[in-house]
Amino acid sequence: MFGGIALVMAVGLSVWVGIHYQAPEWLAIYGSAAVASAALPAHRFVGAIALAVGLAVAVGSAVLLKDASLAPTDLVSPDGGVAAPAREAAVAAVTALWLVLGSILRLRRA
Repeated sequence: MFGGIALVMAVGLSVWVGIHYQAPEWLAIYGSAAVASAALPAHRFVGAIALAVGLAVAVGSAVLLKDASLAPTDLVSPDGGVAAPAREAAVAAVTALWLVLGSILRLRRA
């Protein structure tokens, strides 16, 4: 079950990478998260790498969103783009949470 969840998250993050093809900073964040999520079930050692990537996602997203308005009603970009600050914050939080919790679970499993 853990491997299936990891692969579903990897596919979802890969789709999210495709949505952000014009924003290289988000490509790096979500691309590294997708690779870490896909590799997480492979070996216990990958848990440590995924933990580091999860923390990097949290810090990088916080830096990129530090001046953004995170109003709950701001789910669609006002200029018609695909990314809105509130949605980015939600996806970044879910991504970081998944990688941190998933890596802790992976490190505890033999």
